[in-house]
Amino acid sequence: MRSLVVALVAVLSVAASPALAQATSSPFVDRFKTLCDAGEGDGPRALALAREEGWALLPAAMFESEDSPFEQVTAMMNAEPDGTLAILMTGTMIQDFEGTPMTMTVCGVMGGDIENGTPVSPDPTPIVRKWLAMTPSPDFSSDGREGYVFTRAGEDRREITSEAATLQAVLNGEMHVIMAGAEEAMSMILYMRPRL
Repeated sequence: MRSLVVALVAVLSVAASPALAQATSSPFVDRFKTLCDAGEGDGPRALALAREEGWALLPAAMFESEDSPFEQVTAMMNAEPDGTLAILMTGTMIQDFEGTPMTMTVCGVMGGDIENGTPVSPDPTPIVRKWLAMTPSPDFSSDGREGYVFTRAGEDRREITSEAATLQAVLNGEMHVIMAGAEEAMSMILYMRPRL
């Protein structure tokens, strides 16, 4: 009996170790949850929260280029306590959906260690995968980024797994997409709301 108790204590102490906790959460993912996910991708809400916390507004000219996917973008930055830089981006993109222009509102958090030219650590992609408990959608995943497609009523998320359900959700304005990954030296998590 004593050996069973010792074994149980050993298992619980490993389960409670900071290394394991670090692998399932991160300040970067928590930022995204607070700013973008809690408001279901509401950009003005995210900007208001960032303003309250003292984030700095970035000049719009930084995002004006011919290759920019955004029609309109507002971005703010914050020096995080761990020494990384976080950027909140909100705006609107127009994407082609089978020959029809589709408007996507975007609320996203990007971040990295600017001095060392590296994405945030730990990598947010597996943390987002575990948090959402969904399979990445092949249609929304590429180049090391994973996209999760779902409908939502509050905290209840229902994964969309068929093309017919995807089209219906887009037409009804009920589609939600969370995408996580890295681009160059920046980690990113985006919340997108596509509408036709």
